[in-house]
Amino acid sequence: MRVARTTVESLADGWEYYTGSGWSRDAARAADLEGLSSVPVSSQFNVFELDGKYVLLTQKKTFNSGEIYTFTSDTPWGPWKNRRLIFRTYEQNTPGLFTYNAMAHPQFERDGMILVSYNVNTEDFSQQFSDAETYRPRFFWVARIYYMYASENNKMKKILLMAAAASMLFAAAGCGELSDKMTEDYPTDYDVTYGLRQVLQYDPMNIDGINVGPKFDFFETLRFTIHYTDGQITAASFTNGGIPFSPFGFDVPDGRFDVEFDTVVLPNELRIKGTDNVLAYFTNGEFSVPFRLDLSTISYKYTFKGVE
Repeated sequence: MRVARTTVESLADGWEYYTGSGWSRDAARAADLEGLSSVPVSSQFNVFELDGKYVLLTQKKTFNSGEIYTFTSDTPWGPWKNRRLIFRTYEQNTPGLFTYNAMAHPQFERDGMILVSYNVNTEDFSQQFSDAETYRPRFFWVARIYYMYASENNKMKKILLMAAAASMLFAAAGCGELSDKMTEDYPTDYDVTYGLRQVLQYDPMNIDGINVGPKFDFFETLRFTIHYTDGQITAASFTNGGIPFSPFGFDVPDGRFDVEFDTVVLPNELRIKGTDNVLAYFTNGEFSVPFRLDLSTISYKYTFKGVE
C-alpha cells in the first residue's frame, strides 16, 4: 500500500507521494508503507486517530480468511507496528457465504468501545431474496487500543487493548515487563475483566426494562473475567461479590474454569466446557445474562462493561 496527499483545493493536480523518507511530486518514487507486508490490506480499510496514535484496521485481503487486523503508528503513513488479529468472522464457515470490507466507526463509541462492521454476502444471488441474513452488514464492539510505554524502564504503563470477537470481544491486558525489543504483535494470551453496566428489570410496567443497578451498591462488586489463549476464549472466572443472589440456576466453579464459546447458535453462547450450562449470551455486540428470581412476572438481565 502507498500514500499520496494533497489539499482540498488541489484535488486535480496537487498530489505528493510518500517515498519512505519524505514527499515527492513524482509518483514513481512512491514507496510501500513499512510494516504492512505481513497482511494484505483490503481495498476497503480505514485509518483513524485514537488517543494521539493512528490505527489502521483492515480485513485480510485473502478470500474468505475472515481475519480482521489492526496496526498502530505515530503518523498516517507509518511505519505501522503492533499488528493485532482482533477478530475472525465466522459466517464464511457456512457453505456459499463470504465476508469482506471490515471497517471501524470511531464516531460511534460506548463505554470505551468502538463500533466495527463487516459485510456478508452469498455466492448464490437468489439466496439473497429468500434469506436477507445472507446479504447484510454485521456489527460488533471492541475496546479501545492504546499502548503507552515508559521510556526509562521499558515497562508498559497502560494497556487498553482493542481486541475483539465477532461474536464476542473487548479486551484489556495487564501491565508487565516487555522485552528490550518489542515484537510485531500484541499478546495473544490475556484476560478481559467485566463489571456490570446495567441490571435491567422487566415487569408488566417496564416491558422495555428499567436499570435498577444504581439502586444497590452491591452490584458494583460483581466481576466476570474471560481468559484468552492464542486469541481464543478458553476459560473464565466469575465472582458474585456481595450480591445476595446468583443469576445462575447451577453452581459456578470457584476460580478459573474451562469454557467454550459457541458461535454456531444464535445468540452465541458462552458455556462451561463439557456442559449445557450457559454463563452468558452474546448478541448485538455485548454479553448478557438473563435470569429470574422468585417472581414469575419479573425477569432480569445483566449487561457488562470492561473494567481496568
